[in-house]
Amino acid sequence: MEKNRLQELRKKQVIYLNTLFILLVGVLLTLILTGVQSSMIYILLGITFLIPVLSVQIFKKANPLLELFPAMKELHLYEREKLKKSWRNYYTASSILQVAVSLFFFSQVIVRDQSGAFIDGIPLWYLFAIPLLFLILMNNNLRLHAKKIDLKTEEQLQVYAYERRLFAIVFASVALVMIVLGSIFVILVS
Repeated sequence: MEKNRLQELRKKQVIYLNTLFILLVGVLLTLILTGVQSSMIYILLGITFLIPVLSVQIFKKANPLLELFPAMKELHLYEREKLKKSWRNYYTASSILQVAVSLFFFSQVIVRDQSGAFIDGIPLWYLFAIPLLFLILMNNNLRLHAKKIDLKTEEQLQVYAYERRLFAIVFASVALVMIVLGSIFVILVS
């Protein structure tokens, strides 16, 4: 793919992902500020992190929502061609981590007091600081992702995808053990 075309697609990707993120945060903030119960927010967050996992595993697409936007299908095909057979390893790593985060949110439905609104006891500035932090992390991750895909060779990407998947398995395993032990502890103490 031409360098100018790739840069144009990457800029659009950033704009589209940021737009989707801001819409999601807007919906969640609206629900939170209207006093929705904690369980509903945690379930929505858990589902939100599962959607990309299902997309990768079932539809074999990294982000089907992006393909709703013009030219993003072209970028998806470029990345898939660049990664070749390591495509699955590369995106499975993200899926593993997202499942761990999703399980954390679902566990919150079980261990937290669900009688009050989600906003009870949370300083208002958290509702703006946390999404801002996630927005920064998402954009940084997107920039690193683009750099790795665009600059590495197929062989380098195969090694990187394998290492990425291995790290994700280890990290998610540790996180899962911590979630289970933490949930058991909270249930026993309460």
